[in-house]
Amino acid sequence: MLIEDILGRFNLKVQSTLPVANSFSSEVYRLLLDDGQTVYCKLPFTKEKWHREFKCLNHLLDSVNVPKIINFIEPTETFNGVFLLTALEGHSITTLTPELAKEVGELHAKLHEISYEFYGSYTNEGFEVLPENDWRLFILSTLERFVPFVRQTLSEELYKHPTIGFKSYLNAYQHQNHLRLSIWIFV
Repeated sequence: MLIEDILGRFNLKVQSTLPVANSFSSEVYRLLLDDGQTVYCKLPFTKEKWHREFKCLNHLLDSVNVPKIINFIEPTETFNGVFLLTALEGHSITTLTPELAKEVGELHAKLHEISYEFYGSYTNEGFEVLPENDWRLFILSTLERFVPFVRQTLSEELYKHPTIGFKSYLNAYQHQNHLRLSIWIFV
């Protein structure tokens, strides 16, 4: 489905449509509406990502500042779905100051304080729980699903280094089993 078709389905009056650069897990457009409002149209690259993001955005809504879903089109056999999202106030970070680093750390800690009963993924059938309630297994299984996409993009040397380091990191923390919801944005 083309962006023009999606805008028609949402019945939007749009002044401009600009692709958002460096969006690695979805195709994203910044829309300036005729009324002056800015919104974002997000087309996830997979149906699983659509379902996960839909549930996570709604789960996090009262805890941290996340975009609100204004409208959406659910995935089908031939389409991965789309979100129409509110814009968040702010700007891109170009210089990291100590104050900004502290704020990022505080927000990151707040995100990790959001509890969830178990680990798994949101799918079109609902929440799919991992057979073993282990956050390391969840992260590794999710990582493994993205390997084909990552391998297409990265050189073999660049692919091996972070993967080996990430798996070593997880193995080092094998005795910690805290249940926390983490939002992973895969590139």
